Amino acid sequence: MMAKSALADYLDGKALDYIEQSLTFLARAAKHCPEVSCLWKLLGDACSSVCVISPSKVNVNILGFLIGQNVDKCVLKKTDLLSLGGRCYGRGLKLMSSPNMWCDLGINYYHQAQHLTATGSNKNEISELLEKSVQCLKKAVRLENKNRLYWNALGVVASCKGVGNYALAQHCFIKSIQAEQINVVAWTNLGVLYLTSGNIEQAHEAFKVAQSLEPSYLTCWIGQALIAETVGSYETMDLFRHTTELSMHTEGAKGYAYWVCSTLQDKTNRNTELYRYNILQMNAIVAAQVALTKYTERIQNDACAFTMLGYLNEYLQLKKQAADAYQRAVLLLKNSEDKDKYNIAMRNYGRSLCAVDHCDASQAYLSTLLTEFDDIVGIAQAYFKKGLFQESQKAYERALSLADCEQDKACILTALAIMEYKQNQVDAAKTLLFKWYVIVSCVYLRQ
Repeated sequence: MMAKSALADYLDGKALDYIEQSLTFLARAAKHCPEVSCLWKLLGDACSSVCVISPSKVNVNILGFLIGQNVDKCVLKKTDLLSLGGRCYGRGLKLMSSPNMWCDLGINYYHQAQHLTATGSNKNEISELLEKSVQCLKKAVRLENKNRLYWNALGVVASCKGVGNYALAQHCFIKSIQAEQINVVAWTNLGVLYLTSGNIEQAHEAFKVAQSLEPSYLTCWIGQALIAETVGSYETMDLFRHTTELSMHTEGAKGYAYWVCSTLQDKTNRNTELYRYNILQMNAIVAAQVALTKYTERIQNDACAFTMLGYLNEYLQLKKQAADAYQRAVLLLKNSEDKDKYNIAMRNYGRSLCAVDHCDASQAYLSTLLTEFDDIVGIAQAYFKKGLFQESQKAYERALSLADCEQDKACILTALAIMEYKQNQVDAAKTLLFKWYVIVSCVYLRQ
């Protein structure tokens, strides 16, 4: 229970400590009383609870007895721990067959398949696990066909990418609702199924029923936010914000952060009522940053999320945290085939290193193609901060030739003037500042 509570609060490190302790005590109990099936079920539950935690964090000490080794302690990674959970459920089923444990085993196989899919493992192994999952859940349904949880679990597995049996999934969710009318989870899952299939109106109706049954149920609100995003509704950002207020959820956190970042990137909306409400009044930057920090703690292979987190950290003047987030994005995109995304990540990383006066900022920019205006200005600034004035001047002059707006030209002339002044070239600095004055005057006259 303590591990589940920690996981709900996205305290994954704390949850792993509780899981390790529970496995130690349960393993000792199972060693003394191996014929008690409920102990094996609890062991399976403890092992399976790591399914939502990032694989890089999972290093759990267990008693060697659990994996048939005559050693005191063994360290298991996520793959092995999930597999051990499946074997524990299997051991419990041999002692006493029950629909509940068949359902647990089916869900465990599903989580194993999801984990292997995320790590790019063998497709045949994934298909085999999903087939086992479906068969276990069908067994649970046959043993107790009035249980809404078993039908719902079977529907989730049937609708996943590796199975894709949407007709069976729809049938299962409807059967779950028939088993219990006040069934917010099944209505929400039915809405997700319709949304995935492109049936927007049916999805909206299913989510609406779920909301009426339990207005504080988070997932149905995320569903409505996704529908709003799909149809281009102006309420999209507000709906995603509402999901973050209800509770923390990875989908809601990333969705809200995306809309906050998109709004911030649009420089033309600063004086609008929508911007003042959505960003300033709702304290959106801080809220999105906190939610995305939790998201990246759990999901550590999402370069887009780390990029958005870096962007939000920059807005909050958290310069070191921004550099760390951008660095994570760079590392994730290093071997990517999409070189444009990698170059953008390196540009962001270089800019953040400049902000903290890091000596590697120029190296970050040199890793890009140095054809974009922002990259050239960035490396010019990096050279300047390192005291390499000649290299900086050449880069700024190149950027000046590429600048397509008067404001950019004025900024570059200012930077060049500062550089000349730093080198005691006062007359040259005055000349550059006069050029800046001419450009700025023309801009104001046009306005």
